[in-house]
Amino acid sequence: MTEPLVLGPAAAARWSALTGRALDALRLNRQFPPWERVRDHLAEAAASASGGLRIDRASALPVAREWMRVRVEAEVRSEQGAPARLDAARALPAREVHVALRSLVGDRASYAVRVDRLDVATATVARYSLIVADRPGRVVSEGELALEAGERFRRKLELLSTQDAALAFAVLRDQEGLDVEEVVRGVVGPGALVPGDPLLPPGDPGCGPDIVRSLRLRGPLLSACLERASLDLADGTVDDPLAASVVLPGSRQGFGVSRSRKWAALEGDTPVVRAWLTTLGSRGMVYGYREVG
Repeated sequence: MTEPLVLGPAAAARWSALTGRALDALRLNRQFPPWERVRDHLAEAAASASGGLRIDRASALPVAREWMRVRVEAEVRSEQGAPARLDAARALPAREVHVALRSLVGDRASYAVRVDRLDVATATVARYSLIVADRPGRVVSEGELALEAGERFRRKLELLSTQDAALAFAVLRDQEGLDVEEVVRGVVGPGALVPGDPLLPPGDPGCGPDIVRSLRLRGPLLSACLERASLDLADGTVDDPLAASVVLPGSRQGFGVSRSRKWAALEGDTPVVRAWLTTLGSRGMVYGYREVG
């Protein structure tokens, strides 16, 4: 197992400030985890880390245990009535599910389902937004149906782990009584700290995907990926340099897939990132964020 990068207090504070600005610059919509909560969670992780903030070598974001530590500590402080830098309600949970009834026609109900989750395997955070329909088997009030569906969907959604949108679509469609119309997955990360970044110790190999670490950057790079699998899409389109493999549906599957990635870099680094994407044939958007201090 590759050892994580450990950032001391000063480096961790600077890293979290820059990453917060990168999150703001990415202009994440509601199909991604709430960026302000992600920013606050990361800031708390940096401020409260004893012995240094551990950064995952693959994602250039805190290791999974750092994400979870912040949540646990916030809940403990809340139970004890102790002062808190981060309110427990704003700390990111390992998994959070919301179910809303969209329509009810006879015994067929349509729902909008949202699942926010920490991907322990990749140390990234993701939001699944689904449109699904279920057949409860009897006609009940909308309120009762919504409550029953909430628990039923929570059990079925336990199947979601690290699947991309297409695989999640296929897995959920196999569930008895569940009709899937659309799955959207918005992922924050990975990022990158390339060799030579002032945050890294001399000679450190950096963090993030190998393809990114070859760039000459002066500050942290952060990306966000949006995937959509839907009955409304006819084929598969992928614009993501980090997509080593993407599950695309066959022509008989009845749904299509799209995937794209956008980037946030220090303002002086944006030309480098744009030029790199151009050489790869990617049209991904690159947003700049300002230096701190």
